[in-house]
Amino acid sequence: MNGLKVAGRFVAATLVAVTVCGTGFAQSATPGCTKQQRTYVCNWEGFRADLAAAGTVAVRSERLDPYTGVQLKDLAKSLDKKIVEKDADLGFEVVPVDSNGVRVGPGDEALVELRIYAKTPLTNRYDPVWVETYTGQVDRPWATTVHAVIEQFQERIAKH
Repeated sequence: MNGLKVAGRFVAATLVAVTVCGTGFAQSATPGCTKQQRTYVCNWEGFRADLAAAGTVAVRSERLDPYTGVQLKDLAKSLDKKIVEKDADLGFEVVPVDSNGVRVGPGDEALVELRIYAKTPLTNRYDPVWVETYTGQVDRPWATTVHAVIEQFQERIAKH
């Protein structure tokens, strides 16, 4: 009878462990994002630790779009990060989200992503550690949309 109780507890503990790990509740503390279909899934707590540890930020924007570069630099300054040209702890950029094709009606859709990258240890490669997606109306001006995604990200930082 004692053997059945021990076996039952083992099975129950295994089921709980599989359920917790399989549903994503047991995320590791390491930052990073994985792309699932068209959407990035990122580890918020890991990213927060990476953001707190970072001292420098590089900003990537198009030369023909100085507004986005200014907004990203302002974001970095608001986070108390030094802006550098290369060898930064983090990299910031805003990119348009690929369209699904045909747009029907006035419904909201993903417009832009604020992507934040961190240098992977022992490499010179930068990998995404946070992706903030802004959803809205497709007829918004680019500058307004960039401002909106940055503001949304700042609100998320303030809440957590």
